[in-house]
Amino acid sequence: MGALNIAVSNFHIDLKRGIEIEKIALNRFLTWCEENNKHCEILKMHNDDNKYDSIIILDDKILLVDVKADFMFTKTNNVAIEFHSRGKPSGISTTHANLYMIFLEKNINNSKINYLLVIPVEKIKTSIERKEYFKIHKNSGDSGSSTQIYLYKFDDILKLCDYVI
Repeated sequence: MGALNIAVSNFHIDLKRGIEIEKIALNRFLTWCEENNKHCEILKMHNDDNKYDSIIILDDKILLVDVKADFMFTKTNNVAIEFHSRGKPSGISTTHANLYMIFLEKNINNSKINYLLVIPVEKIKTSIERKEYFKIHKNSGDSGSSTQIYLYKFDDILKLCDYVI
């Protein structure tokens, strides 16, 4: 019973942190668009279902966006793509998004370095089909969540990016 309470508690903490990361990522993307003369607008933030997080316009295309954060990146230098959690498909397996934005933070020489990876979902799915990840990890995430992830080396996930901000 305690593990379930911890898992639920961590889920709500992670959700709150995820919403903050979503704001940071989308605002950073908007700033980058302005600096690079790209037309970008946020039509909707914080979608309430698990199909996507936000809706944006980028160069006159309406896109659904999922914003993710990998909090273990600073320790592992690997990037996780979730595909199964709590006994059911999740993440990349269920998204309706066109774009993944993955927020990463790294401590280098006592300084925080942030990356925002912008990757078309189809590129990730094709990469998964080709088994370009280096490992499937089957017990990640909150205690009791049984989250399963594809792990990518940082240099390999960079090859999939349309933009690194």
